Amino acid sequence: MEVLVSGGRLRAGDLACSNAQAVEFFGSLRADAVFLGSGGIAPYGLTDFHLDEVATKRAMLANASHRYVLADSSKFGRTAAHRVCELTGFDTLISDKPCPDELRTALGRAGTTVVVA
Repeated sequence: MEVLVSGGRLRAGDLACSNAQAVEFFGSLRADAVFLGSGGIAPYGLTDFHLDEVATKRAMLANASHRYVLADSSKFGRTAAHRVCELTGFDTLISDKPCPDELRTALGRAGTTVVVA
């Protein structure tokens, strides 16, 4: 196994790396799969609380063959300040509980698969 580290600013708490250096790193990397966390997910899309991380997440989504979002049920209907992408911007949502009806319908329209783990 080979581990690559993006560099950039390491944010305390979740230890996420972000900023222009991380965006450049992920922009030049082609991944088989990406797994992203989220600040919130609602019928209008995926959002995040940290502006630096939005550009990084967009670069990761743009350069992966399979795009997974990990969001526990506390994120359903939650809106963070910064929009990452529409629901069509990823392939699969993985969560701990089924989505509320409105979100489930929107994800279905977007062609997004929902997996309850």
